[in-house]
Amino acid sequence: MRRSSWIPASVVIAAIGLLAAAQQEPASTRSSRGPIALVRVAMKPSVLGDGAFDAAEATRFRNAQPSLLRSDLVLLQALRMHNSRLKNLPLLRDEKDPAAWLADHLEIGYLDGDSELLSISLPGVDPNAAIEIVNTVVRSYLQEVVDNGINNERQEVQMLKTERAARDKALSNDADQMHKLGGGVSGKQYDLRMAQLKEVAEDQRLLARELRHLNLTASLESGDSNQKKVREQLEKDLADLQSQRKELQEELDTITCYNSEVEQLRRRIRHGESQLESLDAEIFRRELTLKLPPRVTLWMMAEVQ
Repeated sequence: MRRSSWIPASVVIAAIGLLAAAQQEPASTRSSRGPIALVRVAMKPSVLGDGAFDAAEATRFRNAQPSLLRSDLVLLQALRMHNSRLKNLPLLRDEKDPAAWLADHLEIGYLDGDSELLSISLPGVDPNAAIEIVNTVVRSYLQEVVDNGINNERQEVQMLKTERAARDKALSNDADQMHKLGGGVSGKQYDLRMAQLKEVAEDQRLLARELRHLNLTASLESGDSNQKKVREQLEKDLADLQSQRKELQEELDTITCYNSEVEQLRRRIRHGESQLESLDAEIFRRELTLKLPPRVTLWMMAEVQ
């Protein structure tokens, strides 16, 4: 069974309203301006909710369109289109800088303060030449600004996806490294080694004090073989304690370095996860924007009045 096509009532109402706005301009004014082309600059997307609408950005976008229509990007491309047909028109043939002439003579503006309809006309010239020039400029604008803008947005999305894939791979590598390291040495093990180090340091201090006392006594009394043996044993014990202390300190330094590496990995993983979330949000926003109707659409080409 054939499906019946339908247009939402809101779209029909909006179209009628815009057309009425275009027709409210006095006939004498329209005649003096010559043939007029219209493009619609939508102020608000029709799909996103009110919370996602940026009124300031929409106003900036709206105000930028007349300047874009007068820009070299648009006018130079218009002059190149159709084998540079516009350059050969009698109106522009003798102009040294036809793009500058067009920028000065094109009338571009919204029908009123709140209108979404942007009019483009070339008053005071042959109507047929005006129609050809205005329509070519509008086509160039839609191609260079609107279509290329959409293509650039698609390229940006692809670049963001490429960046996301690279960051996701780096995050996976960090996670694998963290798994190999086992998450670091526990605090209990570190505290145990620290307690042992303090105990050895205290024993070393006591032995050193005893050795000093023995040496002092030996200097006051005549040499005694027993004292000599005791002193030698103390010196040996002191050397052993020094060796233990060095080993414990090296182990503590290793634990500290090991845990530092693990902590750096943890911070890098947290930062990487945050970056992925930001990239996902930006990709989603841009892809949603690409699914919306274009913000600028052709409303009416210039024609003989």
